[in-house]
Amino acid sequence: MNSLLEQIENTIQTTNNIPYQGPSMLSSEEKAFYYLLGSTLLTLEGVVVDAGCWLGSSSYYLGKGIERNSKFTGEQTIYACDIFRWDKNHDLQIKKHAISLHENDDFQYLTKKFLESLKLKTITRKIDYSVSPDTADYHTGEPIEALMVDAGKTPELLFNILEGYLPYCIEDKTLIFFQDYRDYWCWFIPPIVNFLENIMEPVIHLKNGGSGFRFRNKEQAMKLVQAAREMFMESTQLEKYYDKAIARVGKEHTEAFFQMKVNKIALLLHIQKVTEVYYGSENRIDRVDGQYEKTLLTYIEELDSSWPTLLLDSSLHNAYR
Repeated sequence: MNSLLEQIENTIQTTNNIPYQGPSMLSSEEKAFYYLLGSTLLTLEGVVVDAGCWLGSSSYYLGKGIERNSKFTGEQTIYACDIFRWDKNHDLQIKKHAISLHENDDFQYLTKKFLESLKLKTITRKIDYSVSPDTADYHTGEPIEALMVDAGKTPELLFNILEGYLPYCIEDKTLIFFQDYRDYWCWFIPPIVNFLENIMEPVIHLKNGGSGFRFRNKEQAMKLVQAAREMFMESTQLEKYYDKAIARVGKEHTEAFFQMKVNKIALLLHIQKVTEVYYGSENRIDRVDGQYEKTLLTYIEELDSSWPTLLLDSSLHNAYR
């Protein structure tokens, strides 16, 4: 894993010299990872699915990498998938670009435009991941060698994406990358993914981005995802598998490790309250009492005392009080 991080570090200069014409929210490290994935790590025996491509920069850097792959023939395909419905929270990302979009505008045409210079087949697909894959057509059926997940912004979206694509993933080959693995607002991804440890083998934890896993044990996949839905309803299980996620990242990946520890605050805040947001009142999640408030405050105190001085200041934790 460390050698791969070094390769990514050595690739950053290359990708910094590859300009993208549209807006991008990717870090330099993420761009380098996507490029390296396409150019070196993929065998090109399957397609790439970018689930939540937004304006296409992740698909673009992956595509530029694939074009440098020794097995590239021009027939390879990236499916750039999104609901393509503009959210006003993205307005800040387009200020430096001559783009005018309003709430709920369809922007699929822009993603197509920004990806049109790629030499491989790039197909944009409009998919609403809030609609179950049982009733919506997520994929056309080709084997998937890389699945990039950025649209799993709620547990339900994440579960739907996994159920919609895992049947097409290649055992012991497909790389599944969760871009929001260490995002505070997506605190639910680590416990869900680590509950699925029998089908998710860690490959990479980026310093300033997400985490990638190798897909395995395909026969168990769908049954385990359904079990993960049930696990998600139990607060003690959530905390157990989040702690397992922290342990699997390991202290040797300093930035990732401590960012995960900070983000556990979001999980504790969630557990502290009765939440009906994701599953509705008929499936109410009962997880309340003063225990979690105490646990939260104790946890913040521990973080304050152990936070590395070379990283963010401990005052960050005080803000969560």
